[in-house]
Amino acid sequence: MIVVNGVAVGNVHHIYRLIDSGPINEFPQLIIAALSDIKLDSWTAVFDSVKLQKVDDVFVPKGGAFTLTIEKTDGNTTVLNYEYKISNTQLNPDFDALGAFKIDIPNGLPVFHREYENLWIAYGAPSVLKFDPTQGQTLTVEYWVNIDANAVVTVADAGDPNDIIRTISQAATVGRNQWIWDGQDVNSLIVEDGFYDFGVDVNDGVDTAYYDCGTGELDYLHAITNVNSNPYRFIATNNEITTITYDLTVDANMVVSIYDPNGLLFRTLTAPQTDPNEVVWDGRNKDASQSDSRYIIKDGPYGIEVRYEGMREKEEGIVTVYK
Repeated sequence: MIVVNGVAVGNVHHIYRLIDSGPINEFPQLIIAALSDIKLDSWTAVFDSVKLQKVDDVFVPKGGAFTLTIEKTDGNTTVLNYEYKISNTQLNPDFDALGAFKIDIPNGLPVFHREYENLWIAYGAPSVLKFDPTQGQTLTVEYWVNIDANAVVTVADAGDPNDIIRTISQAATVGRNQWIWDGQDVNSLIVEDGFYDFGVDVNDGVDTAYYDCGTGELDYLHAITNVNSNPYRFIATNNEITTITYDLTVDANMVVSIYDPNGLLFRTLTAPQTDPNEVVWDGRNKDASQSDSRYIIKDGPYGIEVRYEGMREKEEGIVTVYK
């Protein structure tokens, strides 16, 4: 018995039931349609020529030609053509097919032969809208592809798309892929709090595709204010010193960097979490106990940068030093 031009229309849950039991690598495109959260508007399955077999006095599909049309929320439509065969078919009243009988195939084995299809990303998004990496929280960028491909995930400042914070390359496989961001840049520093955009580029050697995965917010309590030096000017070679102070919203290990008038790093000081709000500088490039320690060579304003250890969060100030 042959049924020609039968049509089944429904949601992704039903199409998932249709393909549920076979190995993923045998029908990679349909796995994309099977994911309920990839924002498909609808799907249409057209059975152009279906061979039926009789099971418990009911005729059910055994194999034939199969066309799947996927309509996505962005207005794009993808048409996929397959041939298939089904074994061990079992009846189930949960799925209407061809308007003639109710079937499900939990133990079936669909075999699909894919015609050429363009590479595309079905969906992509951050797993959370806001996270705090100082508390060990992470954000996962998730995306789905229809063909195995090389992928590059990009994190950029939402206020400046040209400010690329982080890129990561990975091998993407058919279906769901993910990359976990710990909020750090390429230097392993937690970036400033704010909004960041996520994008995915994929390339399978034939086609390329891009997906804007949206925006996530990095938010924490850490902040530095009121950077001062007392005195604000001193003579280093007279054994004078200055105390650099600042206010913190969160006590933590601190890094204080001193830059010479040319903007070059001259000295790095640290303050422990137990006493984080000040450091003392004697105008030297290293601790006086070290043999290669020396005073400043050039008079003028020296820049102060106060930063949380392991973070970009910083505040700046100025101290004037004379020889």
